[in-house]
Amino acid sequence: MPACAGMTVELPRVKPNVSWYKFNGSRITVATGGEGLGNDVGGWVYILASQPNGVLYVGVTADLARRVYEHREALIAGFTKRYGVKRLVWFERHDDIVSAIQREKVIKEWRRAYKVRLIVAGNPQWDDLYQAIL
Repeated sequence: MPACAGMTVELPRVKPNVSWYKFNGSRITVATGGEGLGNDVGGWVYILASQPNGVLYVGVTADLARRVYEHREALIAGFTKRYGVKRLVWFERHDDIVSAIQREKVIKEWRRAYKVRLIVAGNPQWDDLYQAIL
C-alpha cells in the first residue's frame, strides 16, 4: 500500500525464475509456497533527495526508520554520504521484501522525470517526511 496520500501503485509480479535477490549485501532466498524469508518480511521502497529537485537516491529496506537515520547521520560511506542526500521525500510499504526489491529495481530504471513526478504527486513541497515515520 502506498504511503503517500492520494497515490495508487501497481506492483509488478515476481518473475517465477527468480531464485534470489540481493538485499543490503545479504542473500535472501525466495522459496515457493509461502516459505522463506523473502515472503515473510515486509519492506519499504523510499526516495531520498539532497534538496527539492536535487540529487535523488532510491533504496529498499526492511526497517525504514533505521535506514533513513543511517543516511541522515552519514553512518555508512557511499552515495548518500558523498552527495549529502538526507531528505526522505517519498516512501511506499510492501507486504513482502521481494515485492519491495522488485519495485525498487523498477523505479531505479525510470528516468529522473518519472521519479520527480512520483515525489510531487504525494509530496509537492518536497517536505522531509522523516518525522512522519517515527
